Amino acid sequence: VPRADGAPLSPYDMKRLQSYSSSLVDHHMIADLIPPIARAYFGGRIPVNLSYGQAAILLCVGLQHRDISSVEEVLNLPASQVLALFNK
Repeated sequence: VPRADGAPLSPYDMKRLQSYSSSLVDHHMIADLIPPIARAYFGGRIPVNLSYGQAAILLCVGLQHRDISSVEEVLNLPASQVLALFNK
């Protein structure tokens, strides 16, 4: 997965993602990684299955550069649910 600068994700980037998935850091800590991950996912380069809700959140945050409060409004979901689906 190439980052915005064209470089691949570094070991530090992977550690940040791992820390986020373990709920050790806030989503702001990985915000710079979401657009390249979203591009790779929707480009078919990440072979995972996401629920429709997860895919919608990834689209909003990663490709449309919306913040969580905007995603809440668009998807008509509470912030806690948006963040829970985003964390998965």
